[in-house]
Amino acid sequence: MLTEAMKQNITSLSLSELESLCEEYLAEHGEHTEEQFISHLYGSKRITATEFKNIQTHERIDLTSIADISDIKDITGKHKIAPEPNSIEIDGTYIDNEDYTVLESIDEGAMGEILIARDNKLNRTVAYKKIHPHVAQIPSYLGRFYMEAQVTAQLQHPNIVPVYGLMASGAEVGYAMKLIDGITLKDHIRETQEQYVNHGEPDEHHTLHARLEHFLKVCDAMHYAHRKGVIHRDLKPLNIMIGPYNEVYVMDWGIAKTVEVDKSTFGDKTVLVGHEEVDDEDKTKMGQVMGTPAYMSPEQAEGEHDILDHRSDLYALGLILFELVTFHRAINGKNTDEVMMKARRGHIDPPPVYGKQEVAQEQLLAIVKKATQYMPEDRYPTVADFADDIRRFIHGEAIKARPESRKQKIMRWVSHHQKAAVNIMGLSLLGSFALVVAALFMQVQTMKETQSEDLKTNKFITAVSTKSQQIDTQFLKYEGILEGLAIGSKNLLNQGNRDESKYYTSETIAIPGEGPADYKFSDVYGLPISVDYHVYKLAPDVNEFYVKETLERLNPLRHSFKSLMLKSYKEDVPPDDNKMAHDIIMNEGLPIVWAYVGLEEGIHAAYPGKSGYPDAFDTRQRPWYRSSMKNTGISWLKPYIDVGGRGLLLPCTTPLFDNEGKFIGVAGVELTLDFIKKKLMPLFVDGLEETYLLNEKAEIVVSSADKFASYAIGTLINSTEELDLFPNEYVVNKVSRGQSGHYFYIERGREKVIAYYKLNSTGWYYVAKADAEELLNGL
Repeated sequence: MLTEAMKQNITSLSLSELESLCEEYLAEHGEHTEEQFISHLYGSKRITATEFKNIQTHERIDLTSIADISDIKDITGKHKIAPEPNSIEIDGTYIDNEDYTVLESIDEGAMGEILIARDNKLNRTVAYKKIHPHVAQIPSYLGRFYMEAQVTAQLQHPNIVPVYGLMASGAEVGYAMKLIDGITLKDHIRETQEQYVNHGEPDEHHTLHARLEHFLKVCDAMHYAHRKGVIHRDLKPLNIMIGPYNEVYVMDWGIAKTVEVDKSTFGDKTVLVGHEEVDDEDKTKMGQVMGTPAYMSPEQAEGEHDILDHRSDLYALGLILFELVTFHRAINGKNTDEVMMKARRGHIDPPPVYGKQEVAQEQLLAIVKKATQYMPEDRYPTVADFADDIRRFIHGEAIKARPESRKQKIMRWVSHHQKAAVNIMGLSLLGSFALVVAALFMQVQTMKETQSEDLKTNKFITAVSTKSQQIDTQFLKYEGILEGLAIGSKNLLNQGNRDESKYYTSETIAIPGEGPADYKFSDVYGLPISVDYHVYKLAPDVNEFYVKETLERLNPLRHSFKSLMLKSYKEDVPPDDNKMAHDIIMNEGLPIVWAYVGLEEGIHAAYPGKSGYPDAFDTRQRPWYRSSMKNTGISWLKPYIDVGGRGLLLPCTTPLFDNEGKFIGVAGVELTLDFIKKKLMPLFVDGLEETYLLNEKAEIVVSSADKFASYAIGTLINSTEELDLFPNEYVVNKVSRGQSGHYFYIERGREKVIAYYKLNSTGWYYVAKADAEELLNGL
């Protein structure tokens, strides 16, 4: 939040003092614009007038053309003329003495002050909100203050604080509104918690039912505002007032925004709120965060103000309901940055458990979960739908956030109609003892089935998590093998001596009588290979004579290649058992199918040794080589087509550097996608539909449904295809934020569940999708 303008122009405070004041301000107010913070510093006399002016001229945000109060228009579009200067000053506050008399100040913030005043004409006490004169000097805030008064005045609802009038006098501007003699919802929640702690239960004014009735009034007010095309953007318990007669008011519309109303959602019988539009430059900028971090939707926390709609307020209401039920804030953090990070990711803290104090907590938290889904389209369509689900809960009906089975409906009816249930049971005793036993049996069975469903879901999630850990372990193992190859190659290239024993190129390895003695056809590879030797393939422009020294330096790699690749086998292979090594590599196969070193000199050293390279093959043009040049360590790259006929390969590579840090080449090992699909990814659970391996961008690297094409030996394609994005947007967003978890949703009328867990080695994800009904019927 600290800008260069602040750092350069504020000299009366040290940087650490300025940062500390900024942190305190954010924690208290939640606003995230530079101008508000500057105004706060000036208003609290922490910076001088010169510093304040210098910052404004250094980096002025000219958001509106309003020059003074006489330029402001009223709701009807007519100019509001400032009254003659016949006002008086009371405690530094200028208001027209014919209309209002200031009695006392009740609250003051960075932007303005709220006072208690006497309405001289109607002989009533009112609240009077004014903007600080130095803040009014900033045109954008003067315009916003006027818009707040306009918008609030037009929202004529019993649960929205009414505005009585807008006054202007000289350099001062403010508006009068109803004075609420009550407490905030924040205080009400605190009182409830204290009653539980001190007395074990709340009084009649603080019961769950009473709290929900207060909250439903807030929901009604917000649905009304949304129908009028207004979103609040700063809903929180502190901005909700409860009066002595259970009146409830939504307060502080200071950063409210007018939006287009979706007539398909709200209908077309509505009159939108109007206000004098400011210039485009005065609209909230993308990326500029406004509101209170602990009550922001993910899209608001990301600064995406151009796409905010009523569902952002709905998200905030969900967070407030969480607090109303659990007495704890839904998003907490050690500092503002941590809270903002959680808000952006849509992360809500686990609820505390209150046992018998709040037996209904689970159902209400299901409503909270629905209202606070990361994707707006996954939330309730409107606040009215959200409120309806809360009313269903109050009336003992099934909530839409958690559909019930037939047996769960019976259990809910019994719990909400205990007297009737007792009567029925009494009659059953007189009529048929068997019916009572059957009813009790059904209740017990229902409880068991509910527990069983939760257990089965947990088993599925655990199975996916365990499988992801198994895959992660294997990938780490392959990375360790690559690291050994890279270290050995760099040592030979930087410090090794020439090994003048025989080596083989892609041309000489297949010559009868001249190639290696073990050069034979392998059923696994589908071509002749050598287990004892690697092979060199030189780029078309490279003469063997000029690179012979490097080839001889790398000659000892033939031993390293074999021993390292054998480490990928499912069990240890004795280093001196050459026959076993040959049998495994030639006939059984290894997870790692190729290992290689490619050099800037145009040399490609590959194992096992083989021929069949196209004449145009150049290691420096291969997809894995070009991608690795941009990296600094081990990386898993996009699949590409193998020139050796093994189909699509998944390369794991690392760049090589000489002793001076100069890039000299790439080392790599490769697995086939077919091996990953058939050996690493399978999961055996009922209802499973498909498994996936996603990269950190949520692109599908391999799927259990993939059918891989075959490619002839010598197929040379020096490019990779673009990967498809995972088709579920919710999971895509979670993966892009590095989160693991699971997600229930409806697809073509069937409930599905997706579990997604991160592989720490690669940053990729193992994902499993199952049919929820089949999953719960099985396992």
